[in-house]
Amino acid sequence: MLSVPDMLPSRSGRLVLLRPREEDDAAIAALNSHPETIRYLPWCTVLTVEEARELRIARDADPTRFFFNVHLSQDGLAPVNSDPTNTLVCVVGIVYIDYRHNCCEIAVTTSPHHYRAGFATEALYTLLTCVFEELKFHRAGFVTKADNARMCDWLDMVGATVEGMKREGWIDGKGGYADAVMYGILEQEWVETVKPKLEARINRAK
Repeated sequence: MLSVPDMLPSRSGRLVLLRPREEDDAAIAALNSHPETIRYLPWCTVLTVEEARELRIARDADPTRFFFNVHLSQDGLAPVNSDPTNTLVCVVGIVYIDYRHNCCEIAVTTSPHHYRAGFATEALYTLLTCVFEELKFHRAGFVTKADNARMCDWLDMVGATVEGMKREGWIDGKGGYADAVMYGILEQEWVETVKPKLEARINRAK
């Protein structure tokens, strides 16, 4: 079993990654229910606050998944105000953990209200630093819908390697199936390529 921190401050201090809390349930319900979220994660459905609560509790009980709600922060330690609906910018997670082979996948859902602000980049940098440097994983994978150009472009930009296509691997939310692209980052690639590229991108955004 991994010992995962309850809080991770971001590199710039403008974000804080917090393990899911009850006060975030309404914001998570709104994010999950947004049409843009459902467009790229077609298994998502409109959630009530109570359903978001049940989802949080189920995830907390699963040792192969660890999620963080990412909030705007003034000091990297706490959200900027008491309303999570206004401060939640994305959700990131370590999922499909394989303890035997020392690998995992990374999940990310960004609030459409905060697209192109650089928040997801900094949140993923923070999470990947934890994955490779604190938790000592050998490999982290990403899977994204093939038509999610924003995510595919980001993964190409940071130096993740395309490893294949899951043909019709995801439901499309319309009664059919959609292709999904698989990417991977190895620990050496993190150190030599991905980490420096992300740091340069974050530094430019300051």
